[in-house]
Amino acid sequence: MTGATEKIDPAYYDPRALRETIVALRAGLEQAEERRQREVQAATQSANADVEQLKATVQALRAALEAERVASEERIQEMRREFGNQSQQFRETIESLRTRLEEERARAQERMQEERATSNRELAEMRDAVHSIRNEMDRQALKHVEATHETARRHRAEIQELNATIAALRDRVDHERSNA
Repeated sequence: MTGATEKIDPAYYDPRALRETIVALRAGLEQAEERRQREVQAATQSANADVEQLKATVQALRAALEAERVASEERIQEMRREFGNQSQQFRETIESLRTRLEEERARAQERMQEERATSNRELAEMRDAVHSIRNEMDRQALKHVEATHETARRHRAEIQELNATIAALRDRVDHERSNA
């Protein structure tokens, strides 16, 4: 038999092991992608829940401010009916209530601005965290793909070396046979 017509034993390549490696690598990659999607979805749901909670807080603050305004207006109307003859006192009371209402509005506005600033910071931090997680997952996926390619390249190089060694040994055996 010559090297050109001789068939290479499939055991040298071990295709079953190669297939098992490919299947394991695919499964690992799919699991990493599923895990990444779950983490992104969890972060998105958490951010959405925080936004809804902040909206509810703002709405409650608005309702409380409106209730305070309505209560103040009712008190003013009651005072007008009860103290119609005491206009100076009434004016002072109105001025006092207006000042208080403005202070309440100013405090409520400050609280709303603080809440808004806090929620914006938290949202920015969450976005940064999601971005960071995505970048890390992308880096890990890229490393995994690069490692897979490097492993495949090394295996191909080893197979080529083994094939070259086999061919050299066969040539040597053929040469020794022909010299014998």
